[in-house]
Amino acid sequence: MGDAIEWDVTAEMDQPIKAVTTVLRGVPRGKLSSGGAEPFDPQDDEVLFGYPFGGGDLFGGNTAWGMGTPLAVVQSGAQEFLALSSLDDRVRTKRFYFQPGERGYRVELVHEVEGFAAPGGYYVLDRTWKNGDRIEITLPMRLHIHAMPDDPTLQAVMYGPLVLVGRLGTEGLTPDVLRAEPTQPRTVPEYKSGPVAAPALVARGTDPVDWIARTSTPALEFRTTGQTQDVTLVPFHSPFDERYAVYWKVTEA
Repeated sequence: MGDAIEWDVTAEMDQPIKAVTTVLRGVPRGKLSSGGAEPFDPQDDEVLFGYPFGGGDLFGGNTAWGMGTPLAVVQSGAQEFLALSSLDDRVRTKRFYFQPGERGYRVELVHEVEGFAAPGGYYVLDRTWKNGDRIEITLPMRLHIHAMPDDPTLQAVMYGPLVLVGRLGTEGLTPDVLRAEPTQPRTVPEYKSGPVAAPALVARGTDPVDWIARTSTPALEFRTTGQTQDVTLVPFHSPFDERYAVYWKVTEA
């Protein structure tokens, strides 16, 4: 076992951090290996390794070499090896960027924002907390449309990250049809009442604010305007024991 250097990096800013990079200079030139693969000589070419499986790329055109383990090794002699890795298991995306020079490699070890807060994942706040600390989150709260991938006319209405559903009433929802009878596992329960069709909507502009307006109630509530059958829209978690629809057949005016 040879010598090792371990370092810890902490970054704090008054705005979102997009990337944290450590730069190593004077790394001996030699053959490169990523994730335990066979070493190769890049000669004077720049090399970018990305984890996991490419980890995206910095230049476009899929220029990053994929690696299954965040470990890069430089073999500068028959028995001379230098290993670069990361002990951080919270930041997923890692990049190893080798730039050859006359006196050795200049290596950038990059942790990018996708690793800190991947879509559908979690943003980790790891710090020493003290009394009075405060977290402020700003979300773009505006109306926007989310269409089905295979049918752009079948659309859901959203307000920021919230899915809005349209209330379709409670007519015919008597106590004997609100709850299904217990069934065996993997058996779909039988619904005792018939379905209710959701009304079609007409988009009177490219921006949903042209045909959906906030109501005057204190609650977060919207209502369509100028439709054959207008609908009240509320956050997905609001309705209980009533019918509602998420997706709507929308045509342009």
